[in-house]
Amino acid sequence: MQLPLDISALPFIALYAETHFRFFRLFPSFLFARQPEVIFDAPGRLEPGKDLPILLIANDLHRFPAEFSDCAIAVSWPHAKPKRFDFPDIAEFVVEHPFRGSMRAFILRIPRAELPSGLIFITCRVTVTCGKKRHVVINDNLRTSGKFSFVCFVADHHLPGSEFCSYGDLHVHSQYSQSHVEFGPPLAVIDAMAQASGLSFVALTDHSYDLACSMEDYLVSDPNINRWRTFQKELAERKINTTLLIPGEEISCLNEKKEVVHLCGLGLRNFLPGTLDGARKNHRMDTQLTLSEAIQAIHEQNGIAFAAHPGVQPGFLQRLFLLRGEWSRKDIRHDIDAMQILNNGFTPSWRRGKLLWINMLQQGYKVPVVAGNDAHGDFNRHRSLAMPFLSIREDTGRYMGYGKTGIYGKSGSISGLIAGLREGATFITTGPFVALCSSDSCTDSLVARRPVSRDLTALYVHAVSTPEFGHVRTVEVYGSESGNLPEKIFFSRHYTTAQYQICEKIELADLPVKPSYLRAEVLCAAPGRPGGESGAFTSAVFLT
Repeated sequence: MQLPLDISALPFIALYAETHFRFFRLFPSFLFARQPEVIFDAPGRLEPGKDLPILLIANDLHRFPAEFSDCAIAVSWPHAKPKRFDFPDIAEFVVEHPFRGSMRAFILRIPRAELPSGLIFITCRVTVTCGKKRHVVINDNLRTSGKFSFVCFVADHHLPGSEFCSYGDLHVHSQYSQSHVEFGPPLAVIDAMAQASGLSFVALTDHSYDLACSMEDYLVSDPNINRWRTFQKELAERKINTTLLIPGEEISCLNEKKEVVHLCGLGLRNFLPGTLDGARKNHRMDTQLTLSEAIQAIHEQNGIAFAAHPGVQPGFLQRLFLLRGEWSRKDIRHDIDAMQILNNGFTPSWRRGKLLWINMLQQGYKVPVVAGNDAHGDFNRHRSLAMPFLSIREDTGRYMGYGKTGIYGKSGSISGLIAGLREGATFITTGPFVALCSSDSCTDSLVARRPVSRDLTALYVHAVSTPEFGHVRTVEVYGSESGNLPEKIFFSRHYTTAQYQICEKIELADLPVKPSYLRAEVLCAAPGRPGGESGAFTSAVFLT
């Protein structure tokens, strides 16, 4: 199928990378190949006691029919010979899903007993037969990608502090997000990878402009929103509820400047439109929801609304063709429930989002923080379009579950998780656990929207890590009195010996001023992780 000319597709950068889109039949594209996109993937970490799932996914099979054979996976680690695992008949590992006409997915599993602890390196191979041509694919068949091995940490410890909280990723896209430059994995695959990596929940936040398209053609609008209805039906009919999959949507709506920003709504039953920046035709400004309208519609469904990656600054082409803008202080004041300031690690967007959040705290807004990774698959590394039609970019510091939202307390239901998010009982992390508590027990967290009495005499800072995420290096507590006064450091401790569990007491009577809020930061020395460190940041404790 050749697609009509639409230059607004150019600014997109996403994954899994759709490489078959061309403006017209002979439009030049170095990435184009007459075979389906074939991509292997694996989790970035493996939870104790879990077998290792390996994903093989093939896209656009309706355009380029193919068969798969001779699948093998090699696993290696230092000072040992690689192990080879053969899967001669991968048909028995196929995943059922609603897009079987255009996509096939397989989950291959390697027993945990066959794997050592620590870092392992995974290399995958499959033979793809398209008509009379046979291709051997190593890890993926995307032109210009590195084909380098997947890196997975096989853990002996559960996620730090997981007995005191639930961990998840609040910004994940599935196969229902499908466009000129991207496609996602089936829900069953997201479930399997979340289980393997130790996540308790995942929020499915597919694009509003994708959910408004037909099941068969992502360029054709569907007034009956069958894609949304199929998504809801699939969630309702899930037989295995091991991972809590929260129904949601990433909604394109208009900010104060009438530019497009993204808002995530969770716990939704009814579809909310937003199509202006979806690179489709015939979408008008007067059909788009404003931020206040979208937030009100989410709250009417008893859902929660959070600012999606508010620190991201759109590029020139995104502003020009897609009318994309950025979040401002005025936008955050629209009764927002949370801010997703951690989107893909400690990048410039993280720093901008964090500064915006701190400014809102100083102004008296009780807004918590959450984390997600905007993953479209991306279970091990981010493979995206660096230059449309020309090259692929790969980023090992971005994948589902890399940045996590922690919700204090243990909840086994979606309603319980949403209640915790609404209450602001959250922290964000790339590894360690952190909490501000009323006692030396991690179960007594004070982090929430509800204020804490100044009669409280002491505050306890807890930090928990494991060798996987590094020993605790620094613990700091910040706060502000009110208004435009800058934040102050009320507590700071640097640790020179390797410690993985910290509890520090702060006497509130000893503080030089009476802060209106307090928040904690923990950094760990983790040489094996991107940037050489991992960190965690609480939402605020508000004092009356």
